[in-house]
Amino acid sequence: MSQDDGRSPRPEPGTVHLLDHVRWRDGVTTLARLEAVHVSPSSLARAVRLGLCWRPAPGIVARGQRPEDSRAVHRLRTLGYFLHRPGECAASATALAMWGLPLLGRPGAVHLGGPRGRIRQGAGVLRLLPHHAPPEGVVPPGCRETWAVSDLPRALVAHASERESTVAAALVPLDAALQRRLVTRDEVAEVVQPNRWGVRKARAVLDLADAGSESPGETLTRLALVRGGLRPTSQVRIATREGTYRVDLLLEAERIVVEFDGAVKYDRVQGRDALVAEKRREDALREAGYTVLRVTWREVVTADAAGRLLHRVQQLTRQVGRRPGGG
Repeated sequence: MSQDDGRSPRPEPGTVHLLDHVRWRDGVTTLARLEAVHVSPSSLARAVRLGLCWRPAPGIVARGQRPEDSRAVHRLRTLGYFLHRPGECAASATALAMWGLPLLGRPGAVHLGGPRGRIRQGAGVLRLLPHHAPPEGVVPPGCRETWAVSDLPRALVAHASERESTVAAALVPLDAALQRRLVTRDEVAEVVQPNRWGVRKARAVLDLADAGSESPGETLTRLALVRGGLRPTSQVRIATREGTYRVDLLLEAERIVVEFDGAVKYDRVQGRDALVAEKRREDALREAGYTVLRVTWREVVTADAAGRLLHRVQQLTRQVGRRPGGG
Protein backbone atom coordinates (compact mmCIF):
# COMPACT_ATOMS: atom_id res chain seq x y z
CA MET A 1 0.00 0.00 0.00
CA SER A 2 1.51 3.33 -1.07
CA GLN A 3 1.83 6.17 1.40
CA ASP A 4 0.55 9.65 0.78
CA ASP A 5 3.60 11.92 0.42
CA GLY A 6 1.55 15.10 0.06
CA ARG A 7 2.10 15.43 -3.66
CA SER A 8 -0.67 15.50 -6.26
CA PRO A 9 -1.28 12.15 -7.95
CA ARG A 10 0.16 11.70 -11.40
CA PRO A 11 -2.37 11.84 -14.20
CA GLU A 12 -3.15 8.60 -15.92
CA PRO A 13 -1.64 8.50 -19.42
CA GLY A 14 -5.09 7.93 -20.91
CA THR A 15 -6.48 11.11 -19.38
CA VAL A 16 -3.73 13.32 -20.82
CA HIS A 17 -3.92 11.51 -24.16
CA LEU A 18 -7.64 12.15 -24.48
CA LEU A 19 -7.32 15.83 -23.63
CA ASP A 20 -4.65 16.20 -26.31
CA HIS A 21 -7.17 15.07 -28.91
CA VAL A 22 -9.76 17.67 -27.93
CA ARG A 23 -10.26 20.68 -30.16
CA TRP A 24 -9.35 23.69 -27.99
CA ARG A 25 -9.79 27.34 -28.94
CA ASP A 26 -7.57 29.63 -26.92
CA GLY A 27 -7.64 27.11 -24.10
CA VAL A 28 -11.39 26.44 -23.92
CA THR A 29 -13.73 23.78 -25.24
CA THR A 30 -17.19 22.38 -24.60
CA LEU A 31 -18.46 19.18 -23.05
CA ALA A 32 -19.86 18.21 -26.44
CA ARG A 33 -16.39 18.30 -27.96
CA LEU A 34 -15.03 16.22 -25.09
CA GLU A 35 -17.74 13.65 -25.59
CA ALA A 36 -16.94 13.56 -29.31
CA VAL A 37 -13.45 12.20 -28.54
CA HIS A 38 -14.86 9.83 -25.90
CA VAL A 39 -13.77 11.68 -22.76
CA SER A 40 -16.06 10.20 -20.13
CA PRO A 41 -17.48 12.19 -17.21
CA SER A 42 -15.27 10.23 -14.81
CA SER A 43 -12.14 10.98 -16.88
CA LEU A 44 -13.07 14.66 -16.96
CA ALA A 45 -13.66 14.72 -13.21
CA ARG A 46 -10.25 13.17 -12.65
CA ALA A 47 -8.62 15.69 -14.99
CA VAL A 48 -10.22 18.51 -12.98
CA ARG A 49 -8.95 17.03 -9.70
CA LEU A 50 -5.45 16.79 -11.16
CA GLY A 51 -5.48 20.42 -12.26
CA LEU A 52 -5.39 19.59 -15.96
CA CYS A 53 -8.57 21.57 -16.61
CA TRP A 54 -11.38 23.39 -14.81
CA ARG A 55 -14.99 24.40 -15.38
CA PRO A 56 -15.55 28.17 -15.98
CA ALA A 57 -19.30 27.67 -16.51
CA PRO A 58 -21.82 24.86 -17.16
CA GLY A 59 -20.91 22.98 -20.32
CA ILE A 60 -17.54 24.71 -20.64
CA VAL A 61 -14.05 23.38 -19.89
CA ALA A 62 -10.81 25.38 -19.80
CA ARG A 63 -7.37 23.84 -19.97
CA GLY A 64 -4.92 24.09 -17.06
CA GLN A 65 -5.63 25.37 -13.58
CA ARG A 66 -8.07 28.12 -12.72
CA PRO A 67 -6.23 31.48 -13.00
CA GLU A 68 -5.94 33.65 -9.91
CA ASP A 69 -6.62 36.78 -11.98
CA SER A 70 -10.38 37.41 -12.09
CA ARG A 71 -10.02 39.07 -15.50
CA ALA A 72 -8.47 35.93 -16.97
CA VAL A 73 -11.34 33.89 -15.50
CA HIS A 74 -13.84 36.28 -17.08
CA ARG A 75 -12.08 36.03 -20.47
CA LEU A 76 -12.07 32.22 -20.49
CA ARG A 77 -15.70 32.12 -19.38
CA THR A 78 -16.55 34.48 -22.23
CA LEU A 79 -14.72 32.33 -24.80
CA GLY A 80 -16.59 29.29 -23.57
CA TYR A 81 -19.94 31.00 -24.02
CA PHE A 82 -18.88 31.96 -27.55
CA LEU A 83 -18.52 28.26 -28.36
CA HIS A 84 -21.95 27.57 -26.88
CA ARG A 85 -23.69 30.50 -28.53
CA PRO A 86 -22.41 31.02 -32.10
CA GLY A 87 -23.65 34.16 -33.77
CA GLU A 88 -23.39 36.31 -30.66
CA CYS A 89 -20.62 38.73 -29.74
CA ALA A 90 -19.04 40.20 -26.63
CA ALA A 91 -20.94 43.33 -25.58
CA SER A 92 -20.80 46.13 -23.01
CA ALA A 93 -18.20 45.60 -20.25
CA THR A 94 -17.18 42.19 -21.61
CA ALA A 95 -16.43 43.75 -24.99
CA LEU A 96 -14.32 46.43 -23.31
CA ALA A 97 -12.30 43.73 -21.54
CA MET A 98 -11.84 41.92 -24.85
CA TRP A 99 -10.58 45.17 -26.37
CA GLY A 100 -7.97 45.26 -23.58
CA LEU A 101 -9.36 48.31 -21.81
CA PRO A 102 -9.19 48.74 -18.01
CA LEU A 103 -12.34 48.24 -15.97
CA LEU A 104 -13.07 49.46 -12.47
CA GLY A 105 -13.53 46.60 -10.00
CA ARG A 106 -13.81 42.87 -10.57
CA PRO A 107 -15.50 41.62 -13.75
CA GLY A 108 -19.16 40.72 -13.32
CA ALA A 109 -21.47 38.76 -15.57
CA VAL A 110 -20.45 37.91 -19.12
CA HIS A 111 -22.25 40.25 -21.53
CA LEU A 112 -23.12 38.82 -24.94
CA GLY A 113 -25.05 40.62 -27.63
CA GLY A 114 -27.11 39.42 -30.55
CA PRO A 115 -30.38 39.89 -32.44
CA ARG A 116 -32.21 37.70 -29.94
CA GLY A 117 -30.80 39.44 -26.89
CA ARG A 118 -32.93 41.42 -24.52
CA ILE A 119 -32.08 43.99 -21.90
CA ARG A 120 -31.63 42.25 -18.56
CA GLN A 121 -30.44 44.28 -15.62
CA GLY A 122 -30.41 41.45 -13.08
CA ALA A 123 -27.32 39.76 -11.71
CA GLY A 124 -26.07 36.47 -13.06
CA VAL A 125 -23.20 34.71 -14.79
CA LEU A 126 -24.49 35.45 -18.31
CA ARG A 127 -26.36 38.51 -19.52
CA LEU A 128 -27.84 38.79 -23.01
CA LEU A 129 -28.19 42.20 -24.64
CA PRO A 130 -29.74 43.32 -27.93
CA HIS A 131 -27.03 43.95 -30.51
CA HIS A 132 -27.84 44.33 -34.22
CA ALA A 133 -24.67 45.96 -35.58
CA PRO A 134 -22.03 43.73 -37.23
CA PRO A 135 -19.33 42.80 -34.68
CA GLU A 136 -15.63 43.27 -35.20
CA GLY A 137 -12.96 40.59 -35.17
CA VAL A 138 -10.68 41.16 -32.18
CA VAL A 139 -7.75 39.20 -30.76
CA PRO A 140 -8.23 39.78 -26.99
CA PRO A 141 -5.31 39.98 -24.53
CA GLY A 142 -4.03 36.49 -23.76
CA CYS A 143 -5.57 35.04 -26.93
CA ARG A 144 -4.25 33.99 -30.33
CA GLU A 145 -7.51 33.68 -32.22
CA THR A 146 -10.00 36.25 -33.45
CA TRP A 147 -13.35 36.51 -31.67
CA ALA A 148 -16.54 38.45 -32.35
CA VAL A 149 -16.66 41.63 -30.28
CA SER A 150 -18.94 44.66 -30.36
CA ASP A 151 -17.49 47.73 -32.03
CA LEU A 152 -15.81 49.90 -29.43
CA PRO A 153 -18.04 53.01 -29.52
CA ARG A 154 -21.15 50.86 -29.08
CA ALA A 155 -19.56 48.90 -26.22
CA LEU A 156 -18.53 52.07 -24.40
CA VAL A 157 -22.01 53.56 -24.63
CA ALA A 158 -23.68 50.29 -23.63
CA HIS A 159 -21.47 50.04 -20.55
CA ALA A 160 -22.10 53.65 -19.58
CA SER A 161 -25.87 53.23 -20.03
CA GLU A 162 -26.25 50.23 -17.74
CA ARG A 163 -28.20 50.85 -14.58
CA GLU A 164 -25.54 49.54 -12.20
CA SER A 165 -22.62 51.22 -13.99
CA THR A 166 -21.38 54.31 -12.17
CA VAL A 167 -19.96 57.38 -13.86
CA ALA A 168 -16.51 56.46 -12.58
CA ALA A 169 -16.78 52.89 -13.90
CA ALA A 170 -17.84 54.15 -17.33
CA LEU A 171 -15.25 56.91 -17.47
CA VAL A 172 -12.21 54.69 -16.82
CA PRO A 173 -12.42 52.64 -20.08
CA LEU A 174 -13.60 55.65 -22.11
CA ASP A 175 -10.58 57.72 -21.07
CA ALA A 176 -8.29 54.79 -21.91
CA ALA A 177 -9.88 54.29 -25.34
CA LEU A 178 -9.50 57.98 -26.17
CA GLN A 179 -5.93 58.10 -24.85
CA ARG A 180 -4.93 55.09 -27.00
CA ARG A 181 -6.69 56.63 -30.00
CA LEU A 182 -8.90 53.59 -30.46
CA VAL A 183 -11.95 55.84 -30.84
CA THR A 184 -12.76 59.52 -31.16
CA ARG A 185 -15.19 61.51 -29.07
CA ASP A 186 -17.38 62.05 -32.17
CA GLU A 187 -17.54 58.30 -32.88
CA VAL A 188 -18.81 57.64 -29.38
CA ALA A 189 -21.27 60.54 -29.53
CA GLU A 190 -22.80 59.15 -32.73
CA VAL A 191 -23.81 55.95 -30.94
CA VAL A 192 -25.58 57.72 -28.06
CA GLN A 193 -29.25 57.42 -29.01
CA PRO A 194 -31.94 59.71 -27.61
CA ASN A 195 -34.85 58.25 -25.67
CA ARG A 196 -32.86 55.19 -24.61
CA TRP A 197 -32.23 53.97 -21.07
CA GLY A 198 -29.12 55.61 -19.57
CA VAL A 199 -28.65 58.19 -22.32
CA ARG A 200 -28.31 61.06 -19.81
CA LYS A 201 -25.55 59.28 -17.93
CA ALA A 202 -23.79 58.28 -21.16
CA ARG A 203 -23.73 61.91 -22.30
CA ALA A 204 -22.49 63.06 -18.89
CA VAL A 205 -19.64 60.54 -19.05
CA LEU A 206 -18.73 61.68 -22.55
CA ASP A 207 -18.63 65.30 -21.38
CA LEU A 208 -16.24 64.31 -18.58
CA ALA A 209 -13.93 62.23 -20.79
CA ASP A 210 -10.31 63.30 -21.24
CA ALA A 211 -7.87 61.74 -23.71
CA GLY A 212 -4.98 63.05 -21.61
CA SER A 213 -5.59 60.62 -18.77
CA GLU A 214 -2.91 57.92 -18.79
CA SER A 215 -4.23 55.58 -16.09
CA PRO A 216 -7.41 54.70 -14.22
CA GLY A 217 -5.94 56.39 -11.15
CA GLU A 218 -5.53 59.67 -13.02
CA THR A 219 -9.10 59.38 -14.32
CA LEU A 220 -10.53 58.89 -10.84
CA THR A 221 -8.40 61.69 -9.41
CA ARG A 222 -9.58 64.10 -12.09
CA LEU A 223 -13.20 63.06 -11.59
CA ALA A 224 -12.96 63.67 -7.84
CA LEU A 225 -11.45 67.12 -8.42
CA VAL A 226 -14.16 68.05 -10.93
CA ARG A 227 -16.87 66.88 -8.55
CA GLY A 228 -15.27 69.08 -5.91
CA GLY A 229 -15.83 72.12 -8.12
CA LEU A 230 -12.23 72.40 -9.36
CA ARG A 231 -10.91 72.66 -12.94
CA PRO A 232 -7.96 70.29 -13.46
CA THR A 233 -6.00 70.09 -16.72
CA SER A 234 -4.31 66.82 -17.69
CA GLN A 235 -0.69 66.30 -18.76
CA VAL A 236 0.60 69.86 -18.47
CA ARG A 237 4.24 70.68 -19.17
CA ILE A 238 5.90 72.98 -16.63
CA ALA A 239 9.30 74.59 -17.15
CA THR A 240 11.66 74.52 -14.14
CA ARG A 241 15.36 74.99 -13.44
CA GLU A 242 15.80 71.20 -13.83
CA GLY A 243 14.03 71.15 -17.16
CA THR A 244 10.45 70.74 -18.36
CA TYR A 245 8.27 68.27 -16.45
CA ARG A 246 4.96 66.81 -17.50
CA VAL A 247 2.56 66.55 -14.57
CA ASP A 248 -0.55 64.38 -14.25
CA LEU A 249 -2.95 67.20 -13.40
CA LEU A 250 -2.65 70.92 -12.82
CA LEU A 251 -4.97 73.23 -10.96
CA GLU A 252 -3.76 76.38 -12.71
CA ALA A 253 -5.66 78.95 -10.64
CA GLU A 254 -4.41 77.40 -7.39
CA ARG A 255 -0.95 76.57 -8.86
CA ILE A 256 -1.25 73.07 -7.45
CA VAL A 257 0.24 70.06 -9.24
CA VAL A 258 -1.78 66.91 -8.54
CA GLU A 259 0.07 63.64 -9.03
CA PHE A 260 -1.53 60.22 -8.77
CA ASP A 261 0.86 58.02 -6.81
CA GLY A 262 0.62 54.41 -7.95
CA ALA A 263 2.38 51.38 -6.46
CA VAL A 264 5.95 52.71 -6.64
CA LYS A 265 8.57 50.91 -4.55
CA TYR A 266 11.82 52.52 -3.44
CA ASP A 267 13.49 49.60 -1.70
CA ARG A 268 16.17 48.72 -4.28
CA VAL A 269 18.86 50.62 -6.17
CA GLN A 270 16.54 51.58 -9.03
CA GLY A 271 13.85 52.48 -6.53
CA ARG A 272 16.20 54.70 -4.56
CA ASP A 273 17.31 56.40 -7.78
CA ALA A 274 13.66 56.99 -8.65
CA LEU A 275 13.03 58.45 -5.19
CA VAL A 276 15.95 60.86 -5.57
CA ALA A 277 14.76 61.89 -9.04
CA GLU A 278 11.22 62.40 -7.75
CA LYS A 279 12.44 64.59 -4.90
CA ARG A 280 14.51 66.68 -7.31
CA ARG A 281 11.46 67.04 -9.54
CA GLU A 282 9.20 68.17 -6.68
CA ASP A 283 11.81 70.63 -5.40
CA ALA A 284 12.06 72.13 -8.88
CA LEU A 285 8.29 72.44 -9.18
CA ARG A 286 8.06 74.13 -5.79
CA GLU A 287 10.82 76.58 -6.71
CA ALA A 288 8.80 77.37 -9.84
CA GLY A 289 5.90 78.39 -7.60
CA TYR A 290 3.81 75.21 -7.54
CA THR A 291 2.59 73.09 -4.65
CA VAL A 292 2.60 69.31 -5.20
CA LEU A 293 -0.35 67.24 -3.99
CA ARG A 294 0.04 63.46 -4.13
CA VAL A 295 -3.06 61.26 -4.31
CA THR A 296 -3.28 57.50 -3.68
CA TRP A 297 -5.73 54.76 -4.70
CA ARG A 298 -7.27 54.75 -1.24
CA GLU A 299 -8.28 58.38 -1.62
CA VAL A 300 -9.89 58.15 -5.07
CA VAL A 301 -11.95 54.98 -4.64
CA THR A 302 -13.81 56.11 -1.53
CA ALA A 303 -17.37 57.42 -1.74
CA ASP A 304 -16.30 60.83 -0.39
CA ALA A 305 -13.25 61.18 -2.64
CA ALA A 306 -14.36 64.58 -3.96
CA GLY A 307 -14.84 66.00 -0.48
CA ARG A 308 -11.52 64.65 0.76
CA LEU A 309 -9.53 66.05 -2.17
CA LEU A 310 -11.29 69.41 -2.02
CA HIS A 311 -10.45 69.63 1.68
CA ARG A 312 -6.77 68.92 0.96
CA VAL A 313 -6.70 71.53 -1.81
CA GLN A 314 -8.31 74.07 0.52
CA GLN A 315 -5.69 73.35 3.18
CA LEU A 316 -2.87 73.85 0.68
CA THR A 317 -4.31 77.07 -0.74
CA ARG A 318 -4.76 78.51 2.76
CA GLN A 319 -1.11 77.78 3.49
CA VAL A 320 0.03 79.82 0.49
CA GLY A 321 -2.76 82.39 0.56
CA ARG A 322 -4.70 81.36 -2.54
CA ARG A 323 -8.40 80.57 -2.76
CA PRO A 324 -9.66 77.38 -4.58
CA GLY A 325 -11.06 78.23 -7.99
CA GLY A 326 -8.84 81.26 -8.40
CA GLY A 327 -11.51 83.72 -7.21
